[in-house]
Amino acid sequence: MLAAGEVIPVICEDTLADTLYMEANDWGVILGGSVMFQPISFLIIDAGVNHHHIFSMNTEDYGENDSDERFLEVYLGARFRF
Repeated sequence: MLAAGEVIPVICEDTLADTLYMEANDWGVILGGSVMFQPISFLIIDAGVNHHHIFSMNTEDYGENDSDERFLEVYLGARFRF
């Protein structure tokens, strides 16, 4: 972990855990929409576009290079109901 320009090792307390989590608080906005179409009773076609913007607020923990994260998600899917 980088804190105040200094690299600090993070040691996992639970030695049986295979994943280590760090707490971080960020705010984000998701804008977008989707369209769903049901051509037959058990099939749903779903298409959409979402824009994600996560505002980074942890520059004191991760350094000044910690910047906002933005990405565009475009998807097309099919759902079957049984």
